[in-house]
Amino acid sequence: MANSYWNYVTTLVPNTLADANVVNTSFTGIESGFALIETEFTNRKKVYYAPTQACSSKTAVTFLTLPSWTEEINVIIGQTSLIAGALTQHVIQLGTSSGVEATSYDTSIVDSVDAAATSGDRSIVAGFPIASSSNSLTLVQGQVKIMRITGNEWISSSQMTNYTAGAITSHNATGNKTLAGTLDRLVFTNLNSLLMDAGNIKVICEG
Repeated sequence: MANSYWNYVTTLVPNTLADANVVNTSFTGIESGFALIETEFTNRKKVYYAPTQACSSKTAVTFLTLPSWTEEINVIIGQTSLIAGALTQHVIQLGTSSGVEATSYDTSIVDSVDAAATSGDRSIVAGFPIASSSNSLTLVQGQVKIMRITGNEWISSSQMTNYTAGAITSHNATGNKTLAGTLDRLVFTNLNSLLMDAGNIKVICEG
């Protein structure tokens, strides 16, 4: 009897079922129904989960040493609010090993109150906006997707909501940013550097 019914099995996670490439299949020994299967999956998807960070008592939350192979970033923001202060904008900034880049973001954002579009803004250049205005009365939550389109050029798309004074506001934003080098960091902050008092943020990188 063979030492092992399964002489060789390799299992990796593919992007899609179509990526599976069965390169060798044969029967060994007399043990009916047991096969030698060598399976190789190409274009394997890589995923990096950065530890979730709390926003409370911070003006910014920074994620460093993001993988160089990153092609897509998902930023999940849970009920972030500010302690006090004037209206401001929450933004996401990208950076390289030389530091965070806080200029030259080409962005658009549209606000809808109770499903009716009320305003738009293209003036935010210091980061990818997630909400056109926030203060101590708003809880902002939702998801931002940031994707590499080519080289060091990144595109963002976000869907956020907040609840203030009985009204639900939806924020839909897009943006474009070309970095000076390879992305390795991400910062969640607000333009007035106000302290946050609630919420968590999670970053997932895929490549």
